[in-house]
Formats: sequence, C-alpha cells, structure tokens
Amino acid sequence: MFRWLIPTISTLAILAIAAAIVWAFVSSQPAPQSVAGPRNMISDGILFTADANGDIVPVETGAIPPSGTPTPTDAEDDGLAHIVTYEDFSCPACQSFEATYSASIQALVSAG
Repeated sequence: MFRWLIPTISTLAILAIAAAIVWAFVSSQPAPQSVAGPRNMISDGILFTADANGDIVPVETGAIPPSGTPTPTDAEDDGLAHIVTYEDFSCPACQSFEATYSASIQALVSAG
C-alpha cells in the first residue's frame, strides 16, 4: 500500500541535500569588486609613456563611473608608433611574449 512512500521520501531527501550544497556554494562566493573594471582606470587598461629622463611611467586616468563602460585612451597623432598589447597573466603564450619582447618594448618606449 505504501510502496511509493520510501522512494519518494528518499528522492526528496537527496534533492534537499543537493539544494543545500548548491546554496552553501553560491552563498559563500565573494561579491564582485566592480561591474566595470578597475576603479582607477577609466580606459580599463594602462597607458605607459616615457618621461623626460626616458623612464617608463604610467599615465593616470580617472575612475570608471558606477555602471559605466570603459573608454579607450585616445593616443595623440604625433607621428610616433604606439604599441598596444593585450595580455592574460595566466596565459603561457602571453608569458612567452612578455619574456621575449618586454626588453625591446621598454627600450622603444624609453627612446620615445
């Protein structure tokens, strides 16, 4: 008469345990830091240039407004070549590129 009761209760118990595990995992995740990217870079990247001594220095930009979108940094049309790199620090190919070309890029930027 109650042959369905034990399988039904077992199924509900398994579903409840699974839901508790999923809830515990989801609720323990940290909140996102920012929806638009780093707070101190409106361009969502870093622009480097050389100062009067030939030292490489970053160009500071304003913050991305809340719920704003990053805007590209406009480079001046000064007749110079502008190098743009996109890197992922966990990417082996990017690491190889950085190891191979970083000294050349730094020399070019320092030279103006």
